[in-house]
Amino acid sequence: MKKVAFSDFDGTLAKGYISMEFMDFLHNKGIYSREAYAKQGALFQEHKTGNVSYDRWVEKWALLWAEGLKGREEKEVKNAALEFFKSFEPNIYKSSYELVKLLKGKGYCTVAISVGAMDIIRIAGKRLGFDKIYATEPEKSHGIFTGNLKTRLHLPSGKQEIIAGILHTGKFRQEGSFAFGDSASDAGMLGCAEQAIALNPNKELIDMAKKNSWRTASYKNVINIVRQILQS
Repeated sequence: MKKVAFSDFDGTLAKGYISMEFMDFLHNKGIYSREAYAKQGALFQEHKTGNVSYDRWVEKWALLWAEGLKGREEKEVKNAALEFFKSFEPNIYKSSYELVKLLKGKGYCTVAISVGAMDIIRIAGKRLGFDKIYATEPEKSHGIFTGNLKTRLHLPSGKQEIIAGILHTGKFRQEGSFAFGDSASDAGMLGCAEQAIALNPNKELIDMAKKNSWRTASYKNVINIVRQILQS
């Protein structure tokens, strides 16, 4: 069985929310629904003011993401994603490329798991060199978005379900596994790994890391920390 390493994307491997910025980009190009965009903006403000929890925000964001693309062509969104990524790529930490390369060099299967939009996460994940990529994916029929969701990553147990499915194949082992995340929503994923690293963590995850004896790291020192673990 092969060793495996799981990682979140937003905040963990890059600055900002790539899918939120991609949504703005699509809206400005007239590809994303005005109505859904307005709902997204109101929802984000509710989250920022503390009236909507992170989990609830993510869940509703994903549903609105699918709603906002209803009737659009898959090819149109994919082409827009390629155009958008050129401007977003500098937000990816240089150490993120080194991290994936280091783990792959040590025989790990690298897996990106993000609640973000698949059309843009797929591009970022492939650019970083991930072996497997999981993200929120709207349903399509004959190349047209239906307005429904295909995946369950937007649910609180979404990332754990993906990991459980990967480990259940019997091709990968939990022993020696790594997991990287930056927020409390990644806690379930971190708890599934032998080597859990809160990478660029927010305050809530820092507190959780202390309680669970997880390591903490920043994009500046994560390579050294991982190397030390691999050499021990």
